[in-house]
Amino acid sequence: MLRGRAERRNSTATYDSAKTDAVKGLLYAALFALSPAIALAADLGPNDESLNAKPERRSGLIFGTSGGFALGTASGYPNDARKIGDPAYYGAGGAMPGYSVNFFVMGALADVFNFGLWFGKSSLSTGDWSSSGTAGGFRVEAYPLYSVWKPFLKDFGLSAQFGVGGASLDASRGVYEGSSGTQSFLGLGAFYELRPFKRFFTIAPDVELNYITARAIDRYWVQLGARIAITTGP
Repeated sequence: MLRGRAERRNSTATYDSAKTDAVKGLLYAALFALSPAIALAADLGPNDESLNAKPERRSGLIFGTSGGFALGTASGYPNDARKIGDPAYYGAGGAMPGYSVNFFVMGALADVFNFGLWFGKSSLSTGDWSSSGTAGGFRVEAYPLYSVWKPFLKDFGLSAQFGVGGASLDASRGVYEGSSGTQSFLGLGAFYELRPFKRFFTIAPDVELNYITARAIDRYWVQLGARIAITTGP
């Protein structure tokens, strides 16, 4: 019995270590992707003329949504401390198709930087498994190539979403208790804005990688679709 408990403790420690490494990797990727825009914002002094320049691409409030086809997976244990890390209770849904959608409200702080709030939901399923995910928090958008090549890449953007997320995994067949949990969410994305009416309205091809992690469950998915936004400024 003591040996069994030790093996479960070792399995749980390995599982927690892998989850920590995954979160760190995504955080580093987010910082690397957004660093050009962050550095540009940090270089602006209180008397910088660019702060008083007329916005070229975006200003005011931004109301939008992004969503489309999703492909992902979820795995974990029943949300019971006695079962987490025990291989006998582990379940993995494999690759599952579905959909994902986000809604956001942001302020355009500059032509290169948007910041605000968001809420999203995703559903994945196959004949054997189903998984849902819900999250919300802060959204950051940056345009790191705005001043590099003009004007073609002024509308290429990167996004990062941080917040609280909850996920679940259930089996449609067989015997599995199900897994669920609520803890942390992190998402990274890239998009390119198209302006069919030149002002106020944009539509963009969009790709996002999203991750929900909790003590008992991990959920990853890729979202391929479109980002649609309406701005109150140019």
